[in-house]
Order: sequence, then structure tokens, then C-alpha cells
Amino acid sequence: RDAEIMENNIAISLCPPNTKNALLIAAKAADELLNLSGIIAAFVLCSVNNDVSISGRSLSDLNVQVILEKLGGGGHQTVAGAQLKDISVDEAKEKLKYAIIEYIDETDKNEQKD
Repeated sequence: RDAEIMENNIAISLCPPNTKNALLIAAKAADELLNLSGIIAAFVLCSVNNDVSISGRSLSDLNVQVILEKLGGGGHQTVAGAQLKDISVDEAKEKLKYAIIEYIDETDKNEQKD
């Protein structure tokens, strides 16, 4: 599906509703989005019942673990995930976008200190 691009290099996409094997598809889609020119991180959201799962991948320049920890998830710098309970995909996407902006702001502040 169409991906929204944030900060010129972060892709966010949604699984179509009622996708079979949504969690597996989301993980594979996040991996594939990293193949797009200039993309350093990708997040794919999918709705499973009343919850939303987010799969995050990066090429190491951006720490998806730190971003998804802000949403109660975890993982590693280049591979991470989160499950948000009782939330719509649109609400989860907005929370994710806020967490990404917060991460970028924190990273910028830390780089200015160095």
C-alpha cells in the first residue's frame, strides 16, 4: 500500500483491513520499505481484533527500539515491535508519528550537546 514519508526518510504504512497473517505481512512489508531509495526506517501498522501491532525496521541510523518503547514495545535498534490495546489504526498511527518526532527532537538535542 501507499506509505507516508516523514522527515524525508521514514516510511509509515498500514496493512489493509482483514489482512490474513497480518503480523507476518507487516514485518515483511517493513523490511521491503527499507529498499526504497532514501528510506532509513520503516513502520507498518496492522489491526488485529481491537488492537494494533506495529512492526519497525531500520538501517541502524535510527533506533526503532527507542521509538517503539515510547509506545510500550521493544526489540533491538534495527528490529522492534509494539502492540497497542483497544485502539484504532488511525489513533495508533498518530501516536507513532508523535513518538518519532519526540525521538528526533531528543536526538537533535543530544547531538547539540556533543
